[in-house]
Amino acid sequence: MIEQYLGSIANFVKSNYADAQVYTGITIPEEIPPGLCVYLPLPNASPARLTSASSSQMLFMPGRVFHNNTRLAYTVASTLSTMLQRKRNTLPIINIDGSVSERSFFVDNVSFQSIEDGVASFDLTWYYRFIDDIAPFEKIGGVHITRRD
Repeated sequence: MIEQYLGSIANFVKSNYADAQVYTGITIPEEIPPGLCVYLPLPNASPARLTSASSSQMLFMPGRVFHNNTRLAYTVASTLSTMLQRKRNTLPIINIDGSVSERSFFVDNVSFQSIEDGVASFDLTWYYRFIDDIAPFEKIGGVHITRRD
């Protein structure tokens, strides 16, 4: 499911900046090609919060926007943030086969800032909720109420 979230964010970036080279993975590539590059690492997960039938984890993805011009890197990060807010912080989930599913997820927090020369951050935070597998209860055949005097 994490890969689907990452694919959804990469699809969002490519739909707004078709000329951007999007990298996903664990580490930033050693040589960044010239032009616009967006790096989306695997999200960091917080410990799960448990309830009676479900669990949720907060996911944080520290994305990076690279460009030869620092101002343009900052502008791209700012524009991505604005475009996501225009969609009410909701992104459709991309299926494994690349098709867009009917489900979507809500991004709780979007932030951006200039980090250093040619690099801006595009950070996203959202919750991943899943239902635990619980054995189903058997149906109750009937209820008998007795009254004691």
